[in-house]
Amino acid sequence: MVQMGIGQDITCPLCGSHLETNAHLFFECEFFKACLEDTLKWMKTKQRNMVYYIWQARNDTVWNQKVPRTQTILQKIQMESKVRIFEILKRKHRCKDRYWIEQLYK
Repeated sequence: MVQMGIGQDITCPLCGSHLETNAHLFFECEFFKACLEDTLKWMKTKQRNMVYYIWQARNDTVWNQKVPRTQTILQKIQMESKVRIFEILKRKHRCKDRYWIEQLYK
């Protein structure tokens, strides 16, 4: 922000203990780490999906010499999560709820 002429303090405003850089904010900042940890806890199902699909990709690479793209793994995780959410919502749901979930996975 200082480089852009906004503010004068060069320390991270979130943790206050390191220089504010992109690398710090997205990889080193304790605030970022806490947010990431909370998000991963919230996404338990998606984590399990991720582990499963990464293991599947590993096996496919070892046994079939096929290295998948990370985007392919992400799409599988998103689709699996979406299917599970819609299974839960099958009973009664509003159109706006369904739309919100669909937007989450675009």
